[in-house]
Amino acid sequence: MSMKKPRSDSKLDALDVDQQRQLCEWLLTPGLSYEAVKKMCLDDFNVSTTASSLSSFYQSYVAAYLIQRRAQAVGVAKELGAEVEKTPGQFSKATIDALEQKAFEFAQNPMVNPKDVKNIFMLVLKAHENQLDRDKFEELKRQAAEAKTTSTDSKLSDAEKAERIREIFKK
Repeated sequence: MSMKKPRSDSKLDALDVDQQRQLCEWLLTPGLSYEAVKKMCLDDFNVSTTASSLSSFYQSYVAAYLIQRRAQAVGVAKELGAEVEKTPGQFSKATIDALEQKAFEFAQNPMVNPKDVKNIFMLVLKAHENQLDRDKFEELKRQAAEAKTTSTDSKLSDAEKAERIREIFKK
């Protein structure tokens, strides 16, 4: 079986980098036929092409694109993991959002190792647990401050103070 060398005047090879990335995404979209991709190339890039040219493009570009995309995803995940380790238990809203986005991207990417998917989802769960713990802690601090103020209120009897403090901690 001989591999055909891409023609130097191939219209798809001449697309700019962003267009080639978009074409890779289209070719990787489940259920999107070559006929549909040909129409999108014409509509979006003003380039007419054939199924054979799309197949050649797929063989030449898509594997490299997937490898690059996976490397970027792993790099971002490592950066997030390093950030989390620097400040354990202190996930910012932006960090949680980034983790959730990466988890979604990993889950959608068939090239990502399932262990990586599991690990990032575990980080998301841990982030949410920590956020809940911080919220509970802040509420307890607020209640304690309110109870302290109530306990020193000279206008209230001891029974009234006790009743109000019980109410504070029932919330």
